[in-house]
Amino acid sequence: FILFSLVYVIEPVFASEIFSDGFESGDFSAWSGTSTSGGSISVTTANPKSGSYNARSELSGSGTCKAYCYKSGLNEEIIHVRLYVMFKDAIPNASSSDGIIVMYVRNVENTAGLFQVGVGYTDSRWQGNYRKAGVWTTWYNASVTAELDTWYCVEAAYYVHATEGY
Repeated sequence: FILFSLVYVIEPVFASEIFSDGFESGDFSAWSGTSTSGGSISVTTANPKSGSYNARSELSGSGTCKAYCYKSGLNEEIIHVRLYVMFKDAIPNASSSDGIIVMYVRNVENTAGLFQVGVGYTDSRWQGNYRKAGVWTTWYNASVTAELDTWYCVEAAYYVHATEGY
């Protein structure tokens, strides 16, 4: 399973915070909703990064599985997202055929992905994609391998451009 803690701070760069939730309410009430397929997500007191609570995603199916909470309706020119993530039981590697996306941000209309960050299945390295002028560009970190029982701070900023799309 995957633990999320003190997560999803969404704020324009150099501006005030728009949304932040460390799950200290004990539920997903600050979020727009949750989505699952081949997995589950819950708020738990097990292994929080700080505070008393964190979100826990468990993926148990095969193929495309998901278990996440989401926040909708943010219409900002600059999107800055930070989350903390720990892999507890398994991590993608060469023997598996599935990667894990820990951060995925869509546009305000919910019609297109803007950027995503995760761990690749071939070598457990951090990687992701971002959209510019409608085209996905992939980035890859050749030096950092994700490991079990280690907290990672994942942070990304994205500029939504008026004439180039995203």
